[in-house]
Amino acid sequence: MKQFTALILSLAFLSYAIVLADPIFITIYNQENEPITEKCVVVAGNTTLEMYNATHAYIDANTTLLVKIYVRNVLVKEFWAEPGKAYRLKVKVGRLVLRLPKDVKAYVTVLASGETIEAHSFESDTVVVPNVPYGLIKVKVVGAITEERVFNLQGGVIEVREYTYIKWRELLPWLTLSLIPVIGYSAYSYAKKPRLRQLQKLEQKQALLQKPAPSKPIKPKPKLLKLPKIEEEEKAGRFLSRKDRKQQKPVVKYDKFLSIADILDQLEEC
Repeated sequence: MKQFTALILSLAFLSYAIVLADPIFITIYNQENEPITEKCVVVAGNTTLEMYNATHAYIDANTTLLVKIYVRNVLVKEFWAEPGKAYRLKVKVGRLVLRLPKDVKAYVTVLASGETIEAHSFESDTVVVPNVPYGLIKVKVVGAITEERVFNLQGGVIEVREYTYIKWRELLPWLTLSLIPVIGYSAYSYAKKPRLRQLQKLEQKQALLQKPAPSKPIKPKPKLLKLPKIEEEEKAGRFLSRKDRKQQKPVVKYDKFLSIADILDQLEEC
């Protein structure tokens, strides 16, 4: 009898609790204001919310619950929800726009969860990946050369060009082999330069020693002009005036034995 009474009381209590429970409605939007509730996993307490319609998730609760929202296995929002209320939430989730080289495959990995999304540029070089949580992502491009990079997605467009995806580490051995002749020649020419300079200096010294010393130009000696001898009479006559010259008469010396013809000759000369 006591057991039957306890069972009735428990059923009555449960029915009373169910009557007092109120639903919690939640609508989730991405950064483009698009409803993505059905793309999310919403957990309240230990229960996963069910979809009430295409845009709303709900749960019946009679107490405040901690609600966690997951997109691609990444926790994007958590909050406390009260019974009998509706919540409209905008989370940090948006579309990822990739501009890729043509005819390549791209693998986008959300690092927070490890989920990988596959895309390609066979039809268009612009690829749109919807509903990617903001944060660190790894983009791996597979084409002529495979390369991967990590980006901090906060919206916008990620442009991947061909020249940015070069595996320098893989090309390093080939570049080293191709640069060996250039490096060797440059080292040889660098080591050879001091020798060439020394040889040039020696050649210049030898050339200077072999060249005769430049001779000084010989100046021609001035020619001495020989002046005609001036007789004493002419010298004396220069200092005489014209009257004195006229008055002065030549003195004729006669030898002791002169003939008349000699005397006449002398007179003619005077």
